[in-house]
Amino acid sequence: MIEVVAARPEMAKRFQLQSAQQVLGHHADIAILTHAIENGVAMAVVDEGRILAIGGVMKVWDDRGNAWGLLADDIGYAFPTIHRVVKRVLDTSPFQRIEAQVAVGHEAGQRWVRLLGLDHEGRMRAFFRGHDYDLFARVK
Repeated sequence: MIEVVAARPEMAKRFQLQSAQQVLGHHADIAILTHAIENGVAMAVVDEGRILAIGGVMKVWDDRGNAWGLLADDIGYAFPTIHRVVKRVLDTSPFQRIEAQVAVGHEAGQRWVRLLGLDHEGRMRAFFRGHDYDLFARVK
């Protein structure tokens, strides 16, 4: 049974990150997740104890948030639920501007942020661990 729960930093220990994000050097670092979770809104989508997705919107300053998310592999069956949860979090967020960074070449990630209503704003060279990322944002 798929559940949506408040994210907790210790979930990073049990989370298996999708291959597409692993290649880019992402990982579920407890210190980073703790900061993101404690400084914004964060949710997890769980199916019988398996964490399928964890993410949220971290406060950058009062009217600006940064959307972040980690996904597991083989979550296609749960993706409609994940998408609805993320869309609801973005729509109800108190931030006027929400940004997200997606690795150049991560086509599925870029397609998804566009479906969530974020617009491409530009390329950030060597943004994370030497990889280029595209900046997306939505403004209310």
